[in-house]
Amino acid sequence: MGLGITVYLFITTALAGLCYFAKKWLEFRKLPPGPWGIPILGYLPFMIFRNPLTAFPEFKKRYGKVFSMTLGDFRVVVINDYKLINEAYRQDVFMGRPAFVAQMTRNHGQKRGLLFSEGQVWVEQRRFALRNLRNFGFGKHSMESQLLYEAQELMTFFKENQGKPIGLRNKFNASVLNSLWYISTGTRFGVDDPNFLFMIDSFINNMQKLELTGLVYFFPWILKNTDIFIKGFWENFLRSRDRIQGLIRNCIEEHKKTYDDSDVRDFIDAMIAKWKSTNDPKSSFYKDEGDLNMLLVLVDLFLAGAETTSSTLQWAMLYMITFPEIQTKVQQEIDAAIGSSRLPSLEDRPGMIYTEATLNEVHRFCSLVPCSVFHNTLEDAELAGYHIPKDTVILANLRDAHYDKEYWGDPENFRPERFIDETGTKIVRHDAFMPFSAGKRTCLGDQLAKDSLFIFFTCLMQKFRVARDPNAGELSMEPNAPTLIVAPKPFDIVVTSRN
Repeated sequence: MGLGITVYLFITTALAGLCYFAKKWLEFRKLPPGPWGIPILGYLPFMIFRNPLTAFPEFKKRYGKVFSMTLGDFRVVVINDYKLINEAYRQDVFMGRPAFVAQMTRNHGQKRGLLFSEGQVWVEQRRFALRNLRNFGFGKHSMESQLLYEAQELMTFFKENQGKPIGLRNKFNASVLNSLWYISTGTRFGVDDPNFLFMIDSFINNMQKLELTGLVYFFPWILKNTDIFIKGFWENFLRSRDRIQGLIRNCIEEHKKTYDDSDVRDFIDAMIAKWKSTNDPKSSFYKDEGDLNMLLVLVDLFLAGAETTSSTLQWAMLYMITFPEIQTKVQQEIDAAIGSSRLPSLEDRPGMIYTEATLNEVHRFCSLVPCSVFHNTLEDAELAGYHIPKDTVILANLRDAHYDKEYWGDPENFRPERFIDETGTKIVRHDAFMPFSAGKRTCLGDQLAKDSLFIFFTCLMQKFRVARDPNAGELSMEPNAPTLIVAPKPFDIVVTSRN
């Protein structure tokens, strides 16, 4: 009798195991194809020593427009086609964010704020931020005076250093971050403020260490427990988080002390007003949870805004140095449309087609955020005939869209004319052009980024001719590293006055 039960249990267990593995095999067969890895680590060890920006095109040729791989604890699907990126990112099921340890630690254990939230929290916080940032100049012409002020400060520095090599790494970050700080807090930093300098340096350093397929995302245990790859990274990460969030939290607390509901002075006051008036315990604005979201929304604004616009300006200067004939055309248009007696204005933009096209080509050519901010599937999904399970990390290869030879013809050439229509009077819209991502989670600050880039770029081109440092080596057009935001390799410029 006992033997019969044992045999029965063995057969039942074996059948259950076979059913489980059969189910997993069927699921696996429905997944997009991709490179095999090893147990526990998946394909991650192989990607550590490879550049995703060059590896992904190879995988696309081998496996198709959609391929998958396992990186550490995460299943990852990479989309390498602008049509499929647009199709996926229009669907709510692709709107999640991965639960990466670094982001969850930064966000105090939950998906909070703007960049790394999802679901109701993301909907509430994004809707509120868009509406209220506009009220304080975000994406409006009222922001123009602040941008021009920062541009003039930058131009003064350049004028004082004419003929000398100028490094751009922190110069643009300071101007852009101060613009964001002003609309958020109603104040600006002094250029030598140690807290300001720390924030700039921390934002740059943190973003420049977030490699696209690196350990920080997919296998953080090594970084948290050893110094094998990046010495002291985790401790420095936590110290940087605490100091930056402490500075912003202090600013919020000062606003709370002086808050007057009849005089909402800036974006922080607007958030405090919402926080005070929220009585729904399920809301992301409620009490302690609302307080944390208030803090992390500001962190996200500064983190995303400062580094992206600054790096784009660096790329723009690099391209103007590399293609001086395009710099000349831009300056000829500025001279004709604006002259030299006044500063550029956002109202000048509609009539400056070549300059606008040049800035679009800067975005395309550098592909600043090559794989967008990572998404995550909220439920099982289908794409291009493949089954994509819940909690799959999604990488949209925007760089592939921007360098699609079938679409662009000559994507390897820097050619602003591709954005100008046959009449020379209108900007051409391209489906494969997505510098601010695509779908419902496009960059919240895209309009401010465009405005900032136009003002800074035209002000500099109006007043100065930029050239490479004659004592430096050859300039590289390749990104400094395959990170979430790709900056150019460090270089110096030499400016001379055009007036």
